[in-house]
Amino acid sequence: AVAMKKTIALIAAGAAIVLALTACGSTSEDAVSAPPAKEAPAETSAPAEPTAEVGTRENPAPLGTLVEGREYSTVINSAQFGWGSGAAPGNQYVLVNLTVTYTGTDSGSPLFAGVSYVTPDGVGIDKVAVLTSTVPEQLDYFATLYTGAAVTGNIVLEVPEGELGTFALNPGLFGDPTFIAAQ
Repeated sequence: AVAMKKTIALIAAGAAIVLALTACGSTSEDAVSAPPAKEAPAETSAPAEPTAEVGTRENPAPLGTLVEGREYSTVINSAQFGWGSGAAPGNQYVLVNLTVTYTGTDSGSPLFAGVSYVTPDGVGIDKVAVLTSTVPEQLDYFATLYTGAAVTGNIVLEVPEGELGTFALNPGLFGDPTFIAAQ
């Protein structure tokens, strides 16, 4: 009887450890705060397959999602495809409006918050296509931001026409990007 009680106690302790470890969650230093979602009607058919984590290429977060990193919080406020003229044949410009907030303890620059466009076949485009006075309310990449300060502005990327991809948003130099739906 004593041996049986010890065995049961060991099994219970092992189960508690497994439950504690699975509750730990992600170790990523980036956090994603999506806008409140509308409730979908309950389905009566077969159970749905599990979806990928929000913020992945398979399940991008919606525009307007705040992505928080170690020293920056960044949000893509809007994306206007087909903006302007002069893109290479088969391409288009996209005007991306974003807000970058410095949350560190010293100072930083919006230059360290990265935005790129990822095509449906996985090619990342991060080169700012137009960096002139023709961009309305252009993001000031070189502004000095102190704790809590934010800047909002536009950047322009040249992307392929056709099927929409996603944006990859990286709030700072380190960490994995969060993928944001193009529309």
